[in-house]
Amino acid sequence: MDHRQDRFQAALLANEPDITTVHAWPYFSGFLDHFGENNDLAWSIGAYLAQVAAAHQTTPRPIWVQEIGIAPEWVSDVAVEDAAEQLIRQALSVPGVSGLSWWASHDIRPDHGGFAPLEYDLGLLDVHNRVKPVGHRFADVTADLRKTADRQRNLAPAPVLLPRDTPADLQFATQWAAKWSNGQPPQVLIEPA
Repeated sequence: MDHRQDRFQAALLANEPDITTVHAWPYFSGFLDHFGENNDLAWSIGAYLAQVAAAHQTTPRPIWVQEIGIAPEWVSDVAVEDAAEQLIRQALSVPGVSGLSWWASHDIRPDHGGFAPLEYDLGLLDVHNRVKPVGHRFADVTADLRKTADRQRNLAPAPVLLPRDTPADLQFATQWAAKWSNGQPPQVLIEPA
């Protein structure tokens, strides 16, 4: 049997490694455009993808929100550091999420060519190792979350059923977003066969 066609199926990606990883980009995923930057749900992409990943796991394992971040070019009304705080807090509100990585520690020096324009300003630190406002906010939020690391992370009472063999697209994300309750994301469950 040729398994090449199975390489990127959600169930395989959620179950093969020891830790399940997701890349949660609000812009590239369409969340930012779909929900709008002034809607808190635009920044829930990490929580959403963590729930989708957990739904595909046959045995629970840690989830790592491996790449998450915000480019200044993507927002006009919301401050980058405010968006960053929401991204972090919402992603880490999901049971099973054991880690989160911001996608760039440093900005890229302008004399280094070959990058897309938005990639030069994604860091928590500038090219001279000075902490940027988003870096200060990242440090403050993660310090706050470490203090409450033993808190119970709960899900909203009503789960959302993802039809089997259906992609977790923006249409499904809208259904999921509608069931947030008291700041808690809903659980995603795969519809029984």
